[in-house]
Amino acid sequence: MSKPLVHIQNLNLQYQYKLVLRDLNWTVNHGENWLLGGISGSGKTSLAKVIAGLQNAAGKLKFNFD
Repeated sequence: MSKPLVHIQNLNLQYQYKLVLRDLNWTVNHGENWLLGGISGSGKTSLAKVIAGLQNAAGKLKFNFD
């Protein structure tokens, strides 16, 4: 079995006093397609910024891009 493309474990992101992402666990495997949805301010863009390396967050992130 191949390694996941993205593996996020216990991700936490806070802006000042507002907790945006709490204990997020998510794995994206090869061949999978995902859609992120939610209301404004729910953390979609923040998560994308963390994955892109534009935002720091607490937790473990592993990427296996070829």
